[in-house]
Amino acid sequence: MNFKVFHTHKKSSLTYNFVQDKFCINPKNKTIAIADGTTQSFRSEFWSELLVQEFCNQPTFETKDFLNFSKSLAEKIQSSSPVFSEKAAVASLERDKFSKGSTSTFLGIQFRDQNTFDVLSIGDCNLFIIKKNGDIISYPFDSIDNLNNNQSFLNTINLLKEEPNPIEISKVQLKFDTGDKLLLCSDAISRLFLSHKKWFDEILNFDTFDLFIKKIEELWSHHILEEDDITIVVMSDTLKSSVMINPPKDFSFPPPPPPPPPPPPGGVKITDMDLKTIMHNFICIQNDFIEIKKKQKFHEILLISIVGLLSTILLILVINLSSNDSTLLDSNHATKTEKNKPGKLKNENTPKNR
Repeated sequence: MNFKVFHTHKKSSLTYNFVQDKFCINPKNKTIAIADGTTQSFRSEFWSELLVQEFCNQPTFETKDFLNFSKSLAEKIQSSSPVFSEKAAVASLERDKFSKGSTSTFLGIQFRDQNTFDVLSIGDCNLFIIKKNGDIISYPFDSIDNLNNNQSFLNTINLLKEEPNPIEISKVQLKFDTGDKLLLCSDAISRLFLSHKKWFDEILNFDTFDLFIKKIEELWSHHILEEDDITIVVMSDTLKSSVMINPPKDFSFPPPPPPPPPPPPGGVKITDMDLKTIMHNFICIQNDFIEIKKKQKFHEILLISIVGLLSTILLILVINLSSNDSTLLDSNHATKTEKNKPGKLKNENTPKNR
C-alpha cells in the first residue's frame, strides 16, 4: 500500500525546520502516527516528534500502557537540559514555558490485516476514510463543533503528576476496503474537510508542493482555512507510488511586516487618517492665523490713520485757537491804546457861547 503525505509549516514559523506537526510511517509494523505540538507550549515540536517516532517503534493501544509509555517519554523531555535564549527577557519566558511542560495532540493507527486497523486518539487530530463509493467516515469527530469542543492533549508535566488531570483517550477498530482512501489529518485541515467534502478532491489531487502551497495560502488569505501547520497522510492501494509533498530546502515564507510604532503616552493610537486630519486642521489654523495677522495689520494701519487724523484735527484746532487768542489780544490792546490816547484841549481863547 502506497502513501502520499502533504506537510507544511504555518507562515509564522517562516521555515520548515520549525514545523510543530510531526508524522511517522513504519511500513514494517504497519503503523502510522501524527502529532500536533501546540504553539503556546515549550518547543512542542520535540515532544510531538518523540511521540510519533517512539509509538511507531513500539505501538500500544491499551489505555494504561499508552499512558505509561507517554509518561516515560515525558520524563525524557522534562529531565533534559534545554538551551535557553541568550536574551534575558526571552530566556525568562522560555523557562516559564518549560516549567509548564510541552503539549501535543496525537493520532496513531496500526493495521491488523489488510482490511482492519486499530485507532488511538488524544486531542483534535482526525481520521477520514473516503469510501470508493464516495461516502466519508470520520473519527473521532464528525463535525467541527465536536472537534472544537475537545480539550484533551498530552502535556509532559500533567503526565508526570501523581494525579494528572483526566486525559480523554479515544479508541476504535475500523474497516478498510480495497479502493478506499485513509487520511490522518491535523486539526486545521480536519476542520476544512469537515466543512465540505469538495475539499478532499481539490487538495488531494495536487502532485507538487508549489500547487499545494498556492492553494493553502489562498485558503489562508480568505480565512477559509485556519493558518496553522498542515499534515495529511493518505494511504490507499489506488496510489501508484509513495510521494512526499513538503517544502523544498530553500523554501520559506516572507517575514511579517514590522510592527507599527508604539502609541503615544496614554495609549492613544494615531492612524494615517488621524494624521491627515491633524495636518488638515493645522493648515486651516495656520491659514486662519495668517488672516488674523492680515486683519490685525489692517487694524493697526487704520488705528494709526485715525490717530494721525485726530492729531491733525487737534493741531488745526490748537492753531485756530492760538490764532483766535492772538486776534483777541491785538483787539484788546488796540482798545486800551485808544483810551489812553490824549484828547483835544479846549481852546481857552475860544469864546464861550453866550
